[in-house]
Amino acid sequence: METIGWSDAMVLGVPELDREHQSLVTHFKTLADPALLRDQAAFRGRLDALVAEVCAHFDAEERLMREHHYQDAAEHKDAHDEMLKQINSFLTLLEQEHGHPGVTILDFVGQWLTDHIAEDDRAFAEFLKRNRRQAS
Repeated sequence: METIGWSDAMVLGVPELDREHQSLVTHFKTLADPALLRDQAAFRGRLDALVAEVCAHFDAEERLMREHHYQDAAEHKDAHDEMLKQINSFLTLLEQEHGHPGVTILDFVGQWLTDHIAEDDRAFAEFLKRNRRQAS
């Protein structure tokens, strides 16, 4: 299992997105604590808190997309919805299995978050910066 960390490469140049992304990455990293991975209830509590933070971030990001008439908003929202659907599947496994799929969840979420920021969110950030420059 690889953990992700905040780096300059993740900075998009949109302060509100960068703050939220950095918070998500920081919160995500707490899930990789080996002691937490051995305590399913504590892991689930921390994971639920992260999912709530992710949902709030997605809502804020999607609101920005609507406000600025982002042409790829529907596809971006679909990516958010698909990620949440996958996380819900993992949560169901976590409830049903005697084992602990925590590492699988971490691998998926970490890779998805890194890729999504680098690709989808970067494209939106570039659009948003252009849109804001034109408006001023």
